[in-house]
Amino acid sequence: MCFLLVERSFKPIPNTALSEYDFFSLNPIQKVTIFVSPSLNANGPDRPLLFSVQLDDGSVHKVQPISNTAPGTLPPGWGGVNGFVANSIASPSVQVQAGAGKHTLRIGMMEPAVVVQKIVIDAGGLKPSYLGPPESIIV
Repeated sequence: MCFLLVERSFKPIPNTALSEYDFFSLNPIQKVTIFVSPSLNANGPDRPLLFSVQLDDGSVHKVQPISNTAPGTLPPGWGGVNGFVANSIASPSVQVQAGAGKHTLRIGMMEPAVVVQKIVIDAGGLKPSYLGPPESIIV
């Protein structure tokens, strides 16, 4: 997935494209979860890994998948059997509200090194699973 930068004010830079996904939902949308590869915030404490999520013309949500930590320490949830590294995934969620129908999901990079693996749109009834739900069929 390729991203273009978004301003620190969380607004898309004029005349640039974001990654956009058009889709149709038969049910109201409740939540969007973005599965990303775990990566430390290597750009310094003032530049953590960030990306933005926007559904339709709604508000732009800033997402920081890995929390800030002091230099030389690892963020909570990094290690261990069920940590980000063991699972090779961090999966932050954004609460959104939208009715059934045609929608556009926009994802924008705010800092480099964010690798998106999978996008899951929860329209109700989503059950927890290790890899997330299977890919939806194209209708």
